[in-house]
Amino acid sequence: MNNNMLRTPLIKSALLLAGLSLLIYLTITSDGSVWGSLQAILIGIFRGIQLVVGLVLALFLCIAVLIGIFLGGMAMVSRETAARMANQLRDLAAENLQIVVSRLRGTRLGAMAAGHGEELRALANRMERQEEEIRRLGKTVEGIRAGQAELMEKFDRLAAGRKETPE
Repeated sequence: MNNNMLRTPLIKSALLLAGLSLLIYLTITSDGSVWGSLQAILIGIFRGIQLVVGLVLALFLCIAVLIGIFLGGMAMVSRETAARMANQLRDLAAENLQIVVSRLRGTRLGAMAAGHGEELRALANRMERQEEEIRRLGKTVEGIRAGQAELMEKFDRLAAGRKETPE
């Protein structure tokens, strides 16, 4: 018997029972109305979202502080190395942020076009020229293959003609 056939209804019933019992609990402990309990559920969800956003922001802040401490320690040893590391970190962060923003916008080229429009147009033109060159070379290769087949056919006829004539 397939375990997945039994697992899905079991999970759905457990979620339904948990939701119903939560609603009954909140109805009993709140003002005694269903609307009050639904309000408590929505406020709980909103506060949970606030908690997650706060934790993510705190995580970024902690990472920034730790990176600052590390770069400060590196600067005490070698300013050049610390400056190089900071530049590399800034470039890497900018690239990753650009990727995230472009994914949020839907296309990567749309986000990159804002700062590098001229470079992208030149790159697109170059790519079009290369694709046209590839198509032209493909046609040339097809012509060469057709010529090769024709030459092989003539060679075979010539070789067959020499075999027929005795020496």
